[in-house]
Amino acid sequence: MEVIRANTDNEMKKSLDERRNTESIALLSSVAFNSDLYEETRFEGYVHSIPVNVEEGEDDGDAALLSRRRMSYTGPKSLIDIPGADGEDDSGFKKPSRIIDRKDECRRLDCIISPARNDTFTSGETTPDAFVRTYAEEPLATTVAASQKRRNMCDQSQDSDSTSATKKTKSNSDAPDSTLGIGRWDATPTPRIGALLNDEEEEQKERKIKRLLLKVMNGTLLQRETALRQLTDKAREFGAGPLFNQILPLLMLPTLGDQERHLLVNVIDRVLYKLGELVRPFVHIILVVTEPLLIDEDYYARFEGRRIISHLSKAAGLATMIAAMRPNIDNIDVYARNTTARAFSAVASAFGIPALLPFLKAVCQSKKSWQARHTGIKIVQQIAFLMMGCAVLAHLRSLVEIIEHGLSDENQKVRTITALSLAALAEAAAPYGIESFDSVLKPLWKGICLHRGKALAAFLTAIGFIIPLMDAQHASYYTKEVMVILIREFQSPSDEMKRTVLKVVKQCVSAEGVEADYVRNDILPEFFRFFWVRRMALDRRNYTQLVDTTVEIANKVGVTYIVARIAKCFYDDRELHPGMVMETIGKVISNLGAPDFDARVIDILGGHGADR
Repeated sequence: MEVIRANTDNEMKKSLDERRNTESIALLSSVAFNSDLYEETRFEGYVHSIPVNVEEGEDDGDAALLSRRRMSYTGPKSLIDIPGADGEDDSGFKKPSRIIDRKDECRRLDCIISPARNDTFTSGETTPDAFVRTYAEEPLATTVAASQKRRNMCDQSQDSDSTSATKKTKSNSDAPDSTLGIGRWDATPTPRIGALLNDEEEEQKERKIKRLLLKVMNGTLLQRETALRQLTDKAREFGAGPLFNQILPLLMLPTLGDQERHLLVNVIDRVLYKLGELVRPFVHIILVVTEPLLIDEDYYARFEGRRIISHLSKAAGLATMIAAMRPNIDNIDVYARNTTARAFSAVASAFGIPALLPFLKAVCQSKKSWQARHTGIKIVQQIAFLMMGCAVLAHLRSLVEIIEHGLSDENQKVRTITALSLAALAEAAAPYGIESFDSVLKPLWKGICLHRGKALAAFLTAIGFIIPLMDAQHASYYTKEVMVILIREFQSPSDEMKRTVLKVVKQCVSAEGVEADYVRNDILPEFFRFFWVRRMALDRRNYTQLVDTTVEIANKVGVTYIVARIAKCFYDDRELHPGMVMETIGKVISNLGAPDFDARVIDILGGHGADR
């Protein structure tokens, strides 16, 4: 059937062509035209119809040749030879981008399209292979590999740019700098990715430390112990920086309670012990936070501040501590020098006084500034306050020799702090060590004769602590010599001087060798005249010191004489504070008992009781 149909179509096409030829000839023959202008033989040889099956481009005439030449003309060869774009072949078409077409290239580059990964759900409880990556690790590895590849491409691009730049001609060297290195990457993303990963790791550490500190501060006893153990065991893993960045701001909170501060101090102690030398870069910031605790009004705050600095010294070392606190030794701010001196005393308690003696000697004899000498001598004073007893007594002579030149220093503040330091050393070594002060007795005696005001009070304080260390003969002699100046200062208007004089009188009267008749005849008349007045009861510190000194005098001269004199003072001046009178009499009787009073004393005391 198909053969018959094809033959039929051919016959129909052939008959159609013959019909068209016949009609065209008839049409041309019926047209009338001027034979003078147009010859009848002009159109001979023309084709009167276009065959249907003939394709275009088969004419081989001049017109076809000219047309092909015109179409083939484009431009110079130098402009035509343009290399194809990346990923295109010589014909200009883009290379296939299917995975299967790139299979050979992947094999050549040893690429892994989908590496083997560990599935925790299918492995069950078995231990996974350490060399097999998990689904969580695969994106990270892919990102790092891609970054490395881009970095290699960037390096190759920079090498090609540098090579092409060296081959430029002199005319090209006049071009602007902005045209050089176009397409070059400014920086590779690998460091940025690494920084992001490090930041994320640090944030995780900080969050974990915060959770543990919250359990320490507000958790139950079991939670607190567990959190403390974790902070201690993982201290090196966390690092000194993240730990102290979270702990120290909490220690500086103004609303921090005593118990919370104590818990934080325990955390710091354990962390310092575990970190060891890793804490050295953070010594300065820890001191900045901890030193204000050393001058706090609360005794326990001061104790915990010294505790932190002592453990910090053991962890960081003596050289690191000296280097961290050295700039504040000659600071013009007295607050900074004071806290630094207290901190050095805590360091001395950690390492022992002998380890710090060479440093103290150099500082106390400094020629650079009086502030450095002042701070060095104050360190000795704070050491005496902190390490009393045999700890100071073993090194007493060395400490006195280091600071004794300060009694004749050109600066009055240095002389004052030297006298106060000697007083602290004498108090710490009592009742021993008088032989260590032989070299300073003469400068001290000269000082109480020349100075006035605060300097005189400091020198009197030193004399008052040294006299009880003497034997009976020397104590009696120096007491009589210094009492002239003390009685002169009884009438001083300064409350600070009054308290100093009262304390020195108490110390001198308590010394062996001072006779009761001397106290009764030479000291008590002026003592009751200037001190047993109503003004002394207005200040609580004056009130307390007066009561203590009067009780000590009663121990020397007897209870009957003191009670009679106090009763007489109250009888003469009814404005005398009754509480001070009764407190003094009560302490005197409780120490020495109640002897038989004469009738006048009983009458005065009975009248006083009736008035009350």
